[in-house]
Amino acid sequence: MFEIRSLTPAERGALPLLTRLKVWAHGGKQAFVVRPDECHACGLCVTACPEKAITLGKAPVA
Repeated sequence: MFEIRSLTPAERGALPLLTRLKVWAHGGKQAFVVRPDECHACGLCVTACPEKAITLGKAPVA
């Protein structure tokens, strides 16, 4: 599940320049994973992302 919200100044400042420009072009908003534990790794988000910014990977072992 994702939510779209505005980035904080600190989050924006940590981004590379090209990414900051993309965020600016999208009104300063970005999608964030809300409940990563509910991910089923089906890949639908990967194919739906118009920016091709989502990849699936293994979660780090705690």
